[in-house]
Amino acid sequence: MSIYHKLLVAIELSIEAEQVLRKASGIAQQNNASLDVIHVVEPVVIETGFDAVSSIDFQIEESLVDRSKQNILELLTKLDIKVGEILLPVGSVKHEIHQAAKQRESDLIVIGTHGRHGMGLLLGSTANSVLHGAEWDVLSVKLESEN
Repeated sequence: MSIYHKLLVAIELSIEAEQVLRKASGIAQQNNASLDVIHVVEPVVIETGFDAVSSIDFQIEESLVDRSKQNILELLTKLDIKVGEILLPVGSVKHEIHQAAKQRESDLIVIGTHGRHGMGLLLGSTANSVLHGAEWDVLSVKLESEN
């Protein structure tokens, strides 16, 4: 019997994304579950005295979204992982991941963490912020550094 049916894997575009995607893909296969990928593009804020800033911001964000999608597609091809949707919202990481999980009725969010302790943990991390307030199971994948 499958425990999970709809997985949402949240990635940052770094070398460590492979580890998170491999773990999420394995869980999806074991549970015969669907797998969606989300990468949140954080808003670009430029402060100037010109009125044209909003259109510049939009163009920069649009370019970041396009580049992120291309990078994710290349990574998925390299890893031979099939996904349902690639989500690239612009906004707050925690909010966008929670919103996507709710809209898709996901029952597991998979996200990477560096497993920081002490001050690093107190200062917060993406995984920690997603965990707090989540209405779903959250799997935090301990990332292996490539040193």
